[in-house]
Amino acid sequence: MDCSRRKVLQLPAALALSAGLVGIQAARAEKAAPGELPSGEFHVDVDDFRMFCQVQGEGPLLIHQTGIWTYSSVATLAPMNEALAKHFTVLTMDCRGQGGSTLGNGPTTYSRAAADTARLMDKLGIDDAHFFGVSDGGCIQLELLLDFEERVRSSTLCGTPYSHDAYTPQLQATFKKWHAAMLADSDDFYGLTDEPHTPEVLAAMRDNYAAVSPHPEKFIEVLKGQRRCWATEPDVSLRRLTAIKRPVLVVNSASDEYIPKAAFDALENAIPASQSIYFDDMKHNPLTHVSQITQAMVKFTGGVDDR
Repeated sequence: MDCSRRKVLQLPAALALSAGLVGIQAARAEKAAPGELPSGEFHVDVDDFRMFCQVQGEGPLLIHQTGIWTYSSVATLAPMNEALAKHFTVLTMDCRGQGGSTLGNGPTTYSRAAADTARLMDKLGIDDAHFFGVSDGGCIQLELLLDFEERVRSSTLCGTPYSHDAYTPQLQATFKKWHAAMLADSDDFYGLTDEPHTPEVLAAMRDNYAAVSPHPEKFIEVLKGQRRCWATEPDVSLRRLTAIKRPVLVVNSASDEYIPKAAFDALENAIPASQSIYFDDMKHNPLTHVSQITQAMVKFTGGVDDR
């Protein structure tokens, strides 16, 4: 690593927080004063769909960029948001078709999710913000960094692949099955293993989606959109990553089940203004390291804001 260009953030170990799903509580957003964000849960009409959002906490604005799946990010990421909200004003959203957001028309892609985020910022009067994203959320952030860099003050990428080359060989093989199922327009849907979901798993997923979605009848359509995205994306070359100008914190791990450490190293080395924090024992789900990641982000974003 070129230490003259980037540095590794080192932080003391902290107690891990347990992971878990937290249900969405029905709450109306508090009315915002002019120029201020609303608080609580609310909807915003963005492009051709209605986006479900949540704002909590106080401090510098941090947009927790979430992924492309069926369940609600606002609910699932609650443990992370609760920790971040002690230091930041945290804006979280469900992407199109996900959780409490409607689907709209057209394909679901990381670049489109990035554009949706920029449009949400326009609607809320946000010029720029710090960003944090895990897995899918980090993939969307790469598109934001490349296509909407003026909206990004800083970016923290956690569990983020830049292309299918960044996955383990086993997961690359699984995504080939996703791709074949996509081309055939079949009813086979996969998780992160090489066996399709059983009817029982799909039924449970459908029930979870129905509990939060404004249009549960679109469950299969949403799954097919997710399948198309994951079968073909992310697809960002290391060469293209060298164009990123904004400060980026890469959360690097040696124990991610799906992304080898060499891929995190390649991501970090490709981005010119990157720093990193390293965990030897962190899996793909970062909720076991919420406290350490939060501390790193407070230090990292504080340095950005002091410039």
